[in-house]
Amino acid sequence: MHLLIKVSQVIARLFVLTLLFAGVTCLPNTASAAAASPYWTTSEAISYGSGTAKFTAIRVDLSNPNIQVVSAIAGDKIGQTAALAEIVAGETDADGTGVAGINGTFFNAYTDFQPTGTVIRNGEVQHISNAGSVLGVTGSGEIRIDAMYTRIIGGTLDQWVWPYAWEAWNINHWYADDKATMLFDATYAGPKPAHAFTSIEVTDGVVTKVGQGGFTIPANGYLILTKDATLIAKFPVGRTAEYDFKYLANNYNPNQVTQQPEIGWEDVKSALGAGPVLVKNGVVVVDPAREHFTEPKILTNKGQRSLVGVTAGRQLVMASVPSVSVAELAVVAKNMGLVNAINFDGGGSSTTWIANAGVTANGTSAAGRYVSPPGRKISNALVVRLMKDKPVHVSLNGRELFFDADPYRNSQYGRVLVPLRKIAVSLGATVSFDAASQAIVISKGSTSARLRTNDRNAVINGAASVLELPVITRNGRAYVPARFLGDLLGAAVGWDGASNTVTLTMANQEAKISEGLALEAAGRFEDAATAFESILVTEPANLTIMKRLVSIYHAKLSRYVDAVRVYRMILTLEPENLTVMTSYAWALYASGDYAGTVVLIQGMVDKGQANATHYGILGAIYSSFSWKDPVKAKQYYQLVLTSNPSAAEKAAAEKWLAAN
Repeated sequence: MHLLIKVSQVIARLFVLTLLFAGVTCLPNTASAAAASPYWTTSEAISYGSGTAKFTAIRVDLSNPNIQVVSAIAGDKIGQTAALAEIVAGETDADGTGVAGINGTFFNAYTDFQPTGTVIRNGEVQHISNAGSVLGVTGSGEIRIDAMYTRIIGGTLDQWVWPYAWEAWNINHWYADDKATMLFDATYAGPKPAHAFTSIEVTDGVVTKVGQGGFTIPANGYLILTKDATLIAKFPVGRTAEYDFKYLANNYNPNQVTQQPEIGWEDVKSALGAGPVLVKNGVVVVDPAREHFTEPKILTNKGQRSLVGVTAGRQLVMASVPSVSVAELAVVAKNMGLVNAINFDGGGSSTTWIANAGVTANGTSAAGRYVSPPGRKISNALVVRLMKDKPVHVSLNGRELFFDADPYRNSQYGRVLVPLRKIAVSLGATVSFDAASQAIVISKGSTSARLRTNDRNAVINGAASVLELPVITRNGRAYVPARFLGDLLGAAVGWDGASNTVTLTMANQEAKISEGLALEAAGRFEDAATAFESILVTEPANLTIMKRLVSIYHAKLSRYVDAVRVYRMILTLEPENLTVMTSYAWALYASGDYAGTVVLIQGMVDKGQANATHYGILGAIYSSFSWKDPVKAKQYYQLVLTSNPSAAEKAAAEKWLAAN
C-alpha cells in the first residue's frame, strides 16, 4: 500500500514537472474548490520566451448551464465608475449571484469616465468603438472574439432608405465636433455640457420635441444631437423614428465601410470591445497597430495587463498579468492553452475579483476577495453570474430576445413568465404607464390592454377581463405569461424544452414584402394588393408599401375608392407631398367624389400650389353634367393655358374653350 502511494506521488510530481517545463502550471488553490464550484482560481507560472509571468487566474466552467457571463457597467450608467467588487455585486438579483469579474474595456479614467470601447448589454448596444476588437457572449453562452465595425443606422416613417434614412457617429458618447451626430439613451450619465446642437427627443418611437441646446433623454426613448440641417428636417414632431445597428467585419479601413460584409452578431447578448486580439483559433495573431492602436503603452511598453480567453474545453479564463507587453501577453495566453483570447484594459484598471469558494446561487456566501487588487475605480467589467435555475430563453421568429431582467419559471403558478415591455414592443406594440389609474397600457393598432401589477383584473379592447394570473413584479419589471402577449398581439407561442426556450412566431414581414413584389411583377395585382394590405396591419406607417399598394389600386386595378383610402394614409405621413396630392386629386375625381376633389384643389389654389393639372381637373368637374357651371369651367380652362401645361392639357383646354 505504501509503495503504491509513493509511486502515485512520484507520477504526480513528474506530471507537474512536465507542465513546468512546458511553461504551464495549473494548480487550484484548493482541490475541493474546482470540484464543488463551477468557478475557481489557479496559480500560473507561464513562460513567454524571455521570462515567466506569475499570476493567479480565475477559471469558469462554461459548460455548466447555470453559469452566465455578462457585461456590466458601473451603476448601470455609461459615464460612471465603481469598484469591481461593487460592479460584480450589482449583478446579483432574484435570478442569480455575481460571483467573479474582471475589468472591461478602456475608458477616460482621468476626465469624464466615458468608455472608449464597445459595450453591449442585454442585447442593447450602449457604446461603440471601431478600433480594436470585441469579445461577445451569445445568449447560449458561447464566447466569440471578432474584429467588428458597428454602424448606427436609422429610419423615419418606417422607411430605411433615402430620404428617410439617417446615421449617427456613436451612442452615449459626447463629442464637441460640430459635424457630429450623437445618440443618447437612458443609460447615459456622462458629460452634458451646454451646446449649440439641435436636440431631437424621441419617446416610444415618436418625435416629441425638437429644440436647441437641450440634453433631456426620455426614459422610454432617446435623444439625438446634431447640426446637420438635412438630418434635422427628417424629424418633425409627431413623426415615427427608430434606429438599429449593423455589425460589419472590420478591415480597419474607414473608407471601405460600405464594402465590408455583415457578420452575424444578432445572437450576442453581452460584449466588451478592447483589444488587440491575442490568440485566434489557437494561433498568436497580436497586431495592435493594425487594430489602430497608436500609444506606446499598447504597442511596445510593459505593464499590468488583463486578458480574457477560452480553452478548447470551454473554460473561461480571466487574469491580470504583471509586467508584460501586449506581444508577450499573447504568448502567455497561448501557453495557457487558450484558443481565443483578447487584451482588456490594463494598468491601474487591471483587476480581478472572485466570490468565496462554495458560494450558492442564492447568495448565502457571496463575500469574496480581490485576486488582483484594483488601482482605481473602473467603468465596466465582464462578470460571471451563478444562476439559481437554468436560464429561460425567448426567441422571436428564430432570433433570441434579450432582457435587462430575465424570463423565469414561476414556482407558485407553475408558469414561465416574461418581462412585459420588451416582448410587447418586439411584437409591434407601444407600452406606456397611466399614472392616474396606475395602469400599464399596451397598444397596437385597434388592439389595447390596460393592466395593473399584482392584479388579475384588466381591460382588453375596452371590455373588462380577468387574467389567468396577476401581473407579477420582479426585479423592478412587470411579468406576464408569454401566451397572454402572443394572443393579444398576434404571435403564436410555443415551448422548446430542450433549449428551455419560449418561441414566438409572427408573420415574417420581409417575406411578405418579397411575396407582394413578386406577385406584382407577375401581373397578379389583386393578390399583390392583398399581400401589401396584410403588411400594413402590423406596419401601419410603412410608406414604401403604401405607395406600392396605391399604384396598384390607381393605375393597375382602377379601384379608385381604395386608392383614395391609401392616399389619405400617405398624406397623414407626408402632408406636403404635392405629387401625392395631385394623384390623390385624380383618384377622388375618378371615384366620382367631385366635392372632395374641389375642396382639395381649392386648398392647393389658396396656398399657391395649384398647377395646370389641377386647373384642368376643376375645369372637367365644372363642365360635367352634374356640376354644370360654364363660367367656372371657362375660368379654370383659361388658367390651364397660362400655367405651363403639357401638350395634352393644352389641347384639352383649347378644345373645350373653342366649343364653348
